[in-house]
Amino acid sequence: IFGGLRVWDLRTDAAVYAPPPGPSAEGEVTTASAVHGSPPRLAVGRATLADGIRGAVRVLGLPGGNTLVGPLPLGPQVVCGQLAFSPDGTRLAAAGTTFPAGGGEVRVWDAATGAEVRPAYPSSDGPEQ
Repeated sequence: IFGGLRVWDLRTDAAVYAPPPGPSAEGEVTTASAVHGSPPRLAVGRATLADGIRGAVRVLGLPGGNTLVGPLPLGPQVVCGQLAFSPDGTRLAAAGTTFPAGGGEVRVWDAATGAEVRPAYPSSDGPEQ
């Protein structure tokens, strides 16, 4: 995705969220996204690539993109690769990869408050992933 994220209302074909392309002023790039609910919420994984890798997740309100929850930090050197809301929208999960070492983590938060539901689940770089 890396800065090219756009969200449309499929009923009207109108863009409801379109951040500027490329890195933000802080050097962040978009790495993952997920949409849920009515009114819709957009979870966005972002990574800052300057001075080491720092990943974080935000939940944004649509339309407009105002921050509702976050930033929710990921572990050191972790970049978010996948995001998913639970079917009922109460939880948000993020899977990330540790660079350059490999492996990674899965984190689960309360989607409304950003409270971590439990500590990060570590993952390995092996075939069991």
